[in-house]
Amino acid sequence: MPQRKLSIIKDQSEQHQNQVALLDPSLWSDYVTTVAMVNVEVRDPITEGEGRHTYTAYNVVTEKASVRRRYSDFQWLYKRLQTELPGAIIPIIPHRRALVVDIKFSKEFIESRRVNLEKFIKAVLEHDELKNAPSMTPFMTSELGEDFDTAKQTVENARPSTHEEEADEASAGPTVGKRVGNFLAKANTLMQVRTGHVEIEQTKEDPEINVIKEYIGEVEIHAKQLMLACQALVKTTIDKSNAIHDFGIPVAAWKSTHQNSVKNSQESILATMSSVIEFSDECTSLFEEQHGLEKAKFEAAMQQLMLDIQAFNVALKKRRNLQVTYTTKLKQINDKETAIDKATKALKPPEVTDRLASEKQGLEREAEPIKAALDDCSVRLIREASRAQPLLGHSLRNCIKEYADIQIEYTTKLKEAWKKLLPMLGDSIPADAMTAAPAPVSPTHVPDDDPEIEELDDAAAAAAGGDADEPPAAIVDEV
Repeated sequence: MPQRKLSIIKDQSEQHQNQVALLDPSLWSDYVTTVAMVNVEVRDPITEGEGRHTYTAYNVVTEKASVRRRYSDFQWLYKRLQTELPGAIIPIIPHRRALVVDIKFSKEFIESRRVNLEKFIKAVLEHDELKNAPSMTPFMTSELGEDFDTAKQTVENARPSTHEEEADEASAGPTVGKRVGNFLAKANTLMQVRTGHVEIEQTKEDPEINVIKEYIGEVEIHAKQLMLACQALVKTTIDKSNAIHDFGIPVAAWKSTHQNSVKNSQESILATMSSVIEFSDECTSLFEEQHGLEKAKFEAAMQQLMLDIQAFNVALKKRRNLQVTYTTKLKQINDKETAIDKATKALKPPEVTDRLASEKQGLEREAEPIKAALDDCSVRLIREASRAQPLLGHSLRNCIKEYADIQIEYTTKLKEAWKKLLPMLGDSIPADAMTAAPAPVSPTHVPDDDPEIEELDDAAAAAAGGDADEPPAAIVDEV
């Protein structure tokens, strides 16, 4: 982007930001709680920086605040919401990776990303729990830069992104070593669960959650089949565009051949060919427009439905991870109990049993917040499913409506194109085509004075035993 143009955009953005004062972070929770609907826009994208440090920032605007955010900031918010509200069905930000700089900072790419980010933040602010999450306060109130970085760190410190990090803080061992140990322990638990040697820890909500999981699994299969059918329908439209364009090419060539090779070319035929060529061009354009709308609305709506289903799976996976983590802790506690029993029976020194008992107590402390998070996640997931499941049906209905509206609109336009062509496709043969035909000769007309014909008649009569001037008896009898 030219520097001059960039500076103009910056000035406009700064003017707007001055019109909307930043909201005091301490008032954000009161604001979103008292307002029935928070109107938010993501607009005014600005590309800044140079080389590898180039990025695009977007203005996130509400009635009370205006802050600039990068795409990575939205991704941070999405991950934080998963940590702060496990089990919540959080809208997924469509991700389209652009490795080529010219594409990444193109107008079309930035606009597509802006639309997706606005859709995400709107959905978050419409959700009663998500809009009050701790991470929403710095995201919606802190200025981009040092203030936002500090606010993010404060949120991270208050609740780390994983429970393994909480365990690390309670542990006296090295942080890195503890993380590796927790990872390996969870991997071992998963392997033993798959082989049937360990049962995953259950909660009272499991039967209901299993029903949700089974439902989403089946719906996902149906949705994938619908997506394939959707893509096939959209492809059919562009195939029609290509086919009708290809149909017009030989007609145009035929018209040129007719004009150059046929004497006294009939004007009606040439007019028909011209109409067919115009019809081909018009329908090609109509099908191209229809294809663009089908991709932008119908296929995009189907992709959104797939993302909505994926959001369910993410929430289910989050709970599953908590189950595995909690099961792992319980297994470690049991292993410590076994080790204590062995040490006691082996008459090990007190310092050995005391150390093992201390380690067991540490594991029990680590398990408590994980169990609380698992219970919280289970209850929230059931509540979220009852809210979000009907929305999947509405999303499907929206997909079909988008497609139906496009078909009605373009069927009408195509019908008008056919109406213009039909008068040029009459059934009658043009009169000028009839004038060039030779006059027919009657097959019964024979000249009376042809000597060759007379000789043939005499020969036939002689063979029949009669006079050439008299017809055969059989013929006389028939007459």
